[in-house]
Amino acid sequence: MFAENHVHTKRWSLGIGRVVVTLVALLLLSSVALAAVPTTGTFAGVDTARAQRVTFTLPGRTTTVTDWAGALNLQLDKDTKGDRQGPLVKVFCIQLFVVVGRPGSVDTYYSNGSVTAIQPGGCYIRYIVGRYPASNITTQAEGAARQLAIWHFSDGLDLSTVTDAAIRVRAQALADEAQTQVDTNGCPGTNSGLASLTLTPANATVPQGQPVQYTVQLSPASAASSVTITVDSPATLDNGTQSATLTLNNGAATFTVTNSTPGVINVTAQVDNVMDEGTVFESDKQPKTQRLVLGQSITLTASAQVQVVFQEATATATATPTETQAATQTPTATSTPGGAMETATTIPTSTSTPVISTETATPRRPTRTPGQGGDATPTSTQTTDVTVTPTTPTNNGGEVTPTIVSNEELTPSPVTGDQGTPTVSAGEVTPTTNQNQALQPKGTKPRSLPNTGDTSANHLDEWLLAIAISLVLAGIALQRRGARR
Repeated sequence: MFAENHVHTKRWSLGIGRVVVTLVALLLLSSVALAAVPTTGTFAGVDTARAQRVTFTLPGRTTTVTDWAGALNLQLDKDTKGDRQGPLVKVFCIQLFVVVGRPGSVDTYYSNGSVTAIQPGGCYIRYIVGRYPASNITTQAEGAARQLAIWHFSDGLDLSTVTDAAIRVRAQALADEAQTQVDTNGCPGTNSGLASLTLTPANATVPQGQPVQYTVQLSPASAASSVTITVDSPATLDNGTQSATLTLNNGAATFTVTNSTPGVINVTAQVDNVMDEGTVFESDKQPKTQRLVLGQSITLTASAQVQVVFQEATATATATPTETQAATQTPTATSTPGGAMETATTIPTSTSTPVISTETATPRRPTRTPGQGGDATPTSTQTTDVTVTPTTPTNNGGEVTPTIVSNEELTPSPVTGDQGTPTVSAGEVTPTTNQNQALQPKGTKPRSLPNTGDTSANHLDEWLLAIAISLVLAGIALQRRGARR
């Protein structure tokens, strides 16, 4: 029944409870269900083109009322509750003693099963709205007659109390037909539940190029015979494209998704299903407003979506040879006074080129050739096996140790002069030594060495001895002279 001047209180507790239940259900599902299926709606008033005021007596009372009878409007939601972006559908009232459409109030609804669950008249109401859907109402009187016939089965309205004769006759004819058909053929079935889809696995992470197999499941299985699958580009389905329509076998189908490029891909399943006439929409307020029944079938879309992550494939590790650094040994000659054997001391120095050097220097003691005065012929025999890389010693102020590359015996040839510096002929290597080396000919003796073998030093000793003898003799002479006096 409609009430134009009644105010009722809006209550959201049931709506909040449904939201909580929905969230829990989503967590339990193996896929993310989209909110594209309209399950809620808002009362949008009387369809004045398919309804009119009618006078009748309330069932079980003697009170006569005049109220609207006919089709009503329910604005369904599309994505979220209250968005009112879904289709505008036609509904009828099925509670004569409960008001709806109170001024200043927003009456919201949610779908809640089939009218056939309402006994004893639910099956007859289902027959009326199925056989005579609200969408084909063309006059106000026809809409009023259908609403009155529905109230006859939902609330026991006595159709004989309807004052408008034409409407009364039509309403009675509808009620009689429904009674006969249901009693004869049974209660009509109703697809009142919204189809739901699930995709498994819910989320997956695989290397690029590896296919992922999915299973889509429709519930109820009879809600549709096929499902449409789409994937983001550049991923592909079994048919090599981004879209495919799969036949459902008992509500299920399997498919694979492949992507050779790293990235996140959305996988979406979508199915259209029909919500039959006779679906009940329940008030989600307290106190509840009048229960409504869907007067026409509508096609709705159920969807589910998951994501798959294709990771960049990890390259196989390849062993790369690395160069092992070795110490470069720099020989430093240590000389012994008197021309003793010279021993090479090595100082390890880390360089990027592994070089190992072995060097043995065995200089011969300088020999004196009779008749050549102070000239000496130094002879040096040196053998080296590998390359010696020059390095800078830390204690010689940047002085560089020479590099000797030779596998031959080095025999320097002397030149005439007092310097005694050997020179090497073409094709030979001129050895160069630092101040710590002792491969030196006569005439270039180190400052720290004694004057061994030097002829000029021998003459000085003779002069000193002569002076000492002269002084002794002079002293004796003076003593004798003093004694005489």
